[in-house]
Amino acid sequence: MHRNVYEALKYNPKIKAATLADNIGVSERTITRIIADLKALNLIGRKGGYRHGEWIIKNVE
Repeated sequence: MHRNVYEALKYNPKIKAATLADNIGVSERTITRIIADLKALNLIGRKGGYRHGEWIIKNVE
């Protein structure tokens, strides 16, 4: 599930959690938890606010 969210954010950095939840077929709360996990692993970050911002995919090497 984490991989699906990561790939979706990579493909569309401006996607909203609600849209992502609908696309993947899980609750918005599940998406929020997965995003928190990805942030804790330093795989993603956020540029700008939650209304007009976008996700930043960090280089993992």
